[in-house]
Formats: sequence, structure tokens, C-alpha cells
Amino acid sequence: MSTTRRDGAALSSTTADRSSLRNGLLPIVDAARSLGRSVWTLKRLYKAGHLPVVIIGEQWLVPESFVVMVLAAPQPGRAAVLEDVADHWFALHSDTEAVPA
Repeated sequence: MSTTRRDGAALSSTTADRSSLRNGLLPIVDAARSLGRSVWTLKRLYKAGHLPVVIIGEQWLVPESFVVMVLAAPQPGRAAVLEDVADHWFALHSDTEAVPA
């Protein structure tokens, strides 16, 4: 069982969380930790359309490929803009036929 902190982050990973990691999805708490942001910040980014998320029940999962892309985006002398990285990630991973409308 996972306990939730006041900021919405799970205090411990569950077996399902570890299984999701193997499937290329990170629990939102792990994605937030990797990106140096709070869980609530990531949820706001999702609501603004700048974060890909899979929600299963109460579990929020972020594609590991998105986190890797964000972390790899900054270049010497050029900051990465998360919204631009998100637009690029969505363009690479969009398949309108895969998701029912």
C-alpha cells in the first residue's frame, strides 16, 4: 500500500509502480524527482497540455521517453523550453488511429 504525502507524491513505490517502469512508464513521483519538480507541478503541466500522462485508477504514469527527452534537450548555450520539448514529443508519438476519439 502506498501512502500519499501532502504534495500528492506517493511515499513508497508499489509492485504495480515497478511493473510500470518496466513498461516504459514512470510513476509521477519518480518523474517529478528526475525532473526536479513537484508532483503538483507535473499535474499542472498535464492539465495545460504539456505533459503526456497515462492515468490508471489513481495512478499517474509518465512515459520514460518523455523524461529522457526533457533531460537531454538542453544544449550548450541554449536552454530547453519544456513546452517545446513536449510539442516535439507529442509530434513524434502521435498516432490518431491508436486512440479512440
